[in-house]
Amino acid sequence: MKRYFFQKHLFVPGLFLLAIFIFSYACTSVPKKKEQDKPNIIFLVSEDNSYYCLGCYGNDYATTPHLDKLASKGVLYTHAYANAPVCAPARSTLITGVYAPSMGTQHMRSYNAIPGFIRFFPRYLREAGYYTTNRHKKDYNVRKDQKGTWDNDFWSWHDAFKGRKPGQPVFMMYNTSQTHEHQVFTRTSAVNYFRNTLEDFAGKKMTDTEFEERVKNIHHDPATVPLPPYQPDTDSIRNDWAWYYDCVQMMDEEMGIVLDSLKRNGMLDNSIVFYFSDHGGVLGRSKRFVYETGTHVPFIVYFPKKYRYLAPGPAGSKINRPISFVDLAPTVLSLTGIHNPGYLQGHAFLGSAKTPDPPYVYNFRGRMDERYDMCRSVKGQKFDYIRNYMPYRIYGQHVWYLWKAPNMRSWERMYRGEKCNDIQSVFWRPKPSEELYNISTDPWEVHNLAQDPAYKDTLALYRKVCNDWMIKTRDAGLIPEDMMMQLGGDSTIWQYTHSPAYPVKKILDLANKAIDRDQNNQDFFLKNAVDKDPVIRYWSVNGLYMLPRKPAVVIKALEKSLDDPFGNIRILAAEALIVSGHDQKHALAVLKRTLKNPDEYLRLATMNALDALGEAGKVCEPEVRKIWQNQQESTLKYNIRLSEYLLRKWGKQ
Repeated sequence: MKRYFFQKHLFVPGLFLLAIFIFSYACTSVPKKKEQDKPNIIFLVSEDNSYYCLGCYGNDYATTPHLDKLASKGVLYTHAYANAPVCAPARSTLITGVYAPSMGTQHMRSYNAIPGFIRFFPRYLREAGYYTTNRHKKDYNVRKDQKGTWDNDFWSWHDAFKGRKPGQPVFMMYNTSQTHEHQVFTRTSAVNYFRNTLEDFAGKKMTDTEFEERVKNIHHDPATVPLPPYQPDTDSIRNDWAWYYDCVQMMDEEMGIVLDSLKRNGMLDNSIVFYFSDHGGVLGRSKRFVYETGTHVPFIVYFPKKYRYLAPGPAGSKINRPISFVDLAPTVLSLTGIHNPGYLQGHAFLGSAKTPDPPYVYNFRGRMDERYDMCRSVKGQKFDYIRNYMPYRIYGQHVWYLWKAPNMRSWERMYRGEKCNDIQSVFWRPKPSEELYNISTDPWEVHNLAQDPAYKDTLALYRKVCNDWMIKTRDAGLIPEDMMMQLGGDSTIWQYTHSPAYPVKKILDLANKAIDRDQNNQDFFLKNAVDKDPVIRYWSVNGLYMLPRKPAVVIKALEKSLDDPFGNIRILAAEALIVSGHDQKHALAVLKRTLKNPDEYLRLATMNALDALGEAGKVCEPEVRKIWQNQQESTLKYNIRLSEYLLRKWGKQ
């Protein structure tokens, strides 16, 4: 009995003490679940949509409630730019933090090699412990994808974080094609894409009734769609614009679903979210052109409460700092505390390494699909300066993919029928050497101020800024594409252009004088047309081509250049002679031979010249037909597209 009494009275206090001991041990000996100590970085990337297609940028016609809400909770950048107006060169710049012309990757799908020390920036995050995941699109315009960049390359959202360790910080690039150019061509494609997206996130198929209910409010009225002043008012143009806004609305819905999914799985509280488009677009004179319509992109950054101290302003702020894709790599490294490797050409606009606001951003254009052109642009808060290095080419060169859109065909018909006003006709005419626009008052860039004496000083300033940038980055775009391949040899273009073998200052001076079209530079071009450097000879021949008058001494120099060892010089000299009405037989024979050259880029450049020659180019029809017929021998699909177009234009197809 006494023993029972003792046990009874000591049992409860003993349990209490034991519980305290166990609790104390648990608190001190069992590790707590470690909180994520670095932010997730989420890139939400749409394709081919300009800043003005979102409601948060002041467009009442647009329907983008989810991105508008994200902007109200985050910050909106008013001067954000893709450095190129098309995907592959823009993404090449984005993923490396280096301007594509500095690496020789400025042409659309050129796939040149880049130096080993230039790395895709997600590799730095992965090596620092991040889980890196990418939704299917890469398109980085380099010869090989870099191994070690991605832990995961997914299609379905349900696989987005497959293999991620608990608490592991994430870098994700989520790409959507809902607003891509091809969605305007065939509306069924855009609708099916949206339905597949909804079903992927839901994890199940939708009935037709369920889907129709979901899309019933997606409709923009063509009758009320706002049109840019540079396009005529036709039914086809109105329909394409209205449908494009439908695609933007579907994209907005998709972004809302992604954000909701991140919130439901607990990631949003730890995520700094970037939303932007890969470049502008998508209707005529936007994508592929360095105007605001092609390069100015929407750009929103959301900071959760945990990381709000990193934001450049309170929620709903509009930030007017000029930023561009080349700045994304250093910015992400700055936010995640990773050392900048030193070769990056952009500047961090957030985080510990944030720099003072730069005054300018820089844009470029090289070959777009089958069409050669070369433009450079400098944009500030108020002005956009554009330099056209091939002013003898019209803006509206026929591009197979672009012409699949009804709006382009309609616009061309209106111009051919002389139904376009002066502003709408500019697109179909040769370009001026320089353009200057006050984008604060002329956002559609239809009033070129380059010849206005009141803007003489502004023009001179931007001209110098453009020169300085091209010299600093050792712009490889000054080298014709086939020549670039030869001069690079077994190394990379970077190694050639960043060596003393590339006299970039002299070449740029020649190129700038060439587009000046000043007869007083004739002797300068004649002297340099026989230089040992082929790039110097190329720009000298360009200068001779663009002179307003071509006396006998110029014609003789051009005829001599028909025998140059480098194909692009021969092509340019031949075109110059034919356009000038001199020595057509010899020049056309040179073009015929070049069409048989095994170098596909030379054949492409030759067909570009033939198109510019009009009726005179028809004599090369047999050689062009052979290119079109022997499609299996061509790895460059652009040759097939352009040969087919020429045959159709000449009435031979």
